[in-house]
Amino acid sequence: MKKLRASDELTEYLLGASEEDRAVIEDMFSSLESRLNLASVYERGIMRDYDRALVYLLSTGVSPDEAVKRLDPEKLGGYYCRESKTWYPLDSSAKVYPLSMSRNKMQVFRLSAYMTEPVVPELLQVALNAVITRFPCFAVSVRRGFFWHYLDGLKARFEVTEENDIPCGEIDISSSRSPAFRVQYYGDRISIEFFHILTDGTGGMVFLKTLVAEYARLLGADIPCTHGVADIRAIPDPQESENSFLEWYKPGPTGGFMGSPAAQMGGRLTRKRPSGVIHFIMDSDELRSAARQKGVSVTTLLTAAIFVASRASMDSPDGNIQIQIPVDMRRIHPSVTLRNFSLYASLKIPAGKVNNLDSILADVSEQLKSGTSEEYLNHMLTSAVMLVNAARPIPLALKGWFIRIIYGFLGDKLFSNTLSNLGIVEIPDELCPYVRMMDFVLGTVITNRAACSMVTVNGKAVLSIAKLTRDPSFEERLYAELTALGIHIEAEGSARNED
Repeated sequence: MKKLRASDELTEYLLGASEEDRAVIEDMFSSLESRLNLASVYERGIMRDYDRALVYLLSTGVSPDEAVKRLDPEKLGGYYCRESKTWYPLDSSAKVYPLSMSRNKMQVFRLSAYMTEPVVPELLQVALNAVITRFPCFAVSVRRGFFWHYLDGLKARFEVTEENDIPCGEIDISSSRSPAFRVQYYGDRISIEFFHILTDGTGGMVFLKTLVAEYARLLGADIPCTHGVADIRAIPDPQESENSFLEWYKPGPTGGFMGSPAAQMGGRLTRKRPSGVIHFIMDSDELRSAARQKGVSVTTLLTAAIFVASRASMDSPDGNIQIQIPVDMRRIHPSVTLRNFSLYASLKIPAGKVNNLDSILADVSEQLKSGTSEEYLNHMLTSAVMLVNAARPIPLALKGWFIRIIYGFLGDKLFSNTLSNLGIVEIPDELCPYVRMMDFVLGTVITNRAACSMVTVNGKAVLSIAKLTRDPSFEERLYAELTALGIHIEAEGSARNED
């Protein structure tokens, strides 16, 4: 181990090991060294990662042969030996994010997997070292160009850290060596937080599932590359980093973006964003049964309940309650891109007409159907590309001013709340014993007091509410509406932060 002195724990093990076991371990580190050509601080870090992971596995009774087989530096290929010369233009959706953000107003979302046992950080770090080689379009930093920001390839050690704050805080992208995502753990939870400039929920979920699968392999599981788990030894498909908005853009009718400001929920805005996160953990069968009894889809039922809860947290019946429903465009236009490829439906009901769940279900169902139609979303896609094209000739130094004006018309003031439902996420059967559930948390924006998101795995539907106010009216009414339908809810979440 030329580039790092073995840890005291590993040195002690080697002193008492057989000649054959020492040779196996030394060969592993020799193979690892031959695959690293990075700044010395990153090389030392990766060598330490494998030292610590090896010590952990040996301490649990795993044989040296098996431990080395699981760690296998060949998974890294030659990735860390090659100089990064790759850069990526931002997709049509991502181009506005770095321009419209300001302090505590950065669009970040989190995807998490809850394991059946406490997370072993030594193994999670080695898993990340290997998995990031399969996702070069995530191994990037955000850089400034003359007309637009862009993503510059970044060869580095991406560090796993222990979570010590509420989800979806600001990600520091100020340095040319700063990644636009972070991997964290807490107890039995593995989380990845993404600056939305990188990807949407669908692309981020591929990364999370692949990371969790590799982590489970290090624990000794045999996890196949199915159900959206990427093969980390495979060559990345160039289409995974394409801008699918441009791929599917066709000149034609536009629409779907402009609108009038929506009524906002009450409650004083907090400086801390989000001020808290609440999770409603539900049995997916109970949720589907409740929706069937009402003759609607799960998303329709939840959206209607959010309308009622939003009205309950408003003092005045004036204005329209408007709910944003993100839509994965991959369901309309086949694409394997891991970048952003989502638009949204906008549902609107006058606040004074939101009396109870049953009174608005038919309206919500009809609006959701029309707002997620192929025709409507294609018109919106055309508008999105044309908006970006209109801003293209403006130098970046002036573009922020232009985008912020446009964002004032197209941003979160148009909505009272958001419901982003990733639906049922499938994972390999072999991974199910290791993952008990997942959650999906949207970072709060500027005006809206709450943002809702949901994902379903292993029969557990987790509805997460990110708050921007300490007023509990919204979540309390939403809880009451859902439990009245016979849905048992286990509520968990972070304590609300002080202003």
